[in-house]
Amino acid sequence: MNAALHVILMGMMGGCPISEADSFKISQLREVGDYNQVVKLLEPCAQLGNVKAEFSIGYYMLEWLEDPSAKSKARHQYADAIEWVYKAALSGSDQAVGLLHKAYRFGMFDLPRDQDKMQCWADVQSRRLRAESCEKPFYKKP
Repeated sequence: MNAALHVILMGMMGGCPISEADSFKISQLREVGDYNQVVKLLEPCAQLGNVKAEFSIGYYMLEWLEDPSAKSKARHQYADAIEWVYKAALSGSDQAVGLLHKAYRFGMFDLPRDQDKMQCWADVQSRRLRAESCEKPFYKKP
C-alpha cells in the first residue's frame, strides 16, 4: 500500500485512541514490514468497534499475507483478514465494500470469482442495497 493511503487510513480514525505518535509508529513499522506490531497497535481500536480501525486492521493483515519481505510470517489466513473487512463493511465502510466488490470480481484473497456476490457488493456501493444483504464471505476449512 502506498504511503498516501496509509496517511488517509490513519487520519480517518476519528475518536479512536490511537495517538499521533502511534500513527507515526505504525507508519514506521509498515516501512520495515513489522505487521505483527501494526496489528497489535490497531487491534484495541478495532475491538472497540471503530469502523476505520476494523478496515485498517483487515487491510494491513491482507498486506502482511502478500508481502514477501514481511519481518515475520503471518499467523493468520485470508479469512481472518476478510472477517475484519466484512465487519467494517457492515458498519458502513465504503473502502471495505469496495474491497469486497473487487475481491469477488477478480477472485482475490482466496475468495472465488463470483458474479452474483460481486454484483451484490456493487449494489451496496451504489446504495441500492445494505451490506447485510450480501452473503458473508465463506471460506472452506482445509
